[in-house]
Amino acid sequence: MAKKKEEMSAPGSPAWMSTFSDLMNLLLCFFVLLFSMSTVDAQKFEEVAASFAQTFSVFTAGATAIGDGMLISNGVSQLNALDEYINSTGYEADEDYDAEDIAKKLEQDALAAAEAAKLAA
Repeated sequence: MAKKKEEMSAPGSPAWMSTFSDLMNLLLCFFVLLFSMSTVDAQKFEEVAASFAQTFSVFTAGATAIGDGMLISNGVSQLNALDEYINSTGYEADEDYDAEDIAKKLEQDALAAAEAAKLAA
């Protein structure tokens, strides 16, 4: 018996892929057209940007780094600032929220724990 010849597939991408890419290209063009015809209110844009920065940022008060102006060798103080942020995330809804008081209390607790560790050693 003779062997059956394998059927060769057509060169290039499948037919559905070119149709899908055309659809995606048209959708992209449609949304670019919509965006180009829209007007952006600068004040609303700034409010939205500030809201996102406050909600999704890991830094307090719009800071760009933990402990702005501190050297990296001050790692303990940077960790305290991060700890302050993590512990104070739920307090922003309260009207009695005061970040400075919480930071001072956290710093005092950290110093007391450090002193206790020194005495234990």
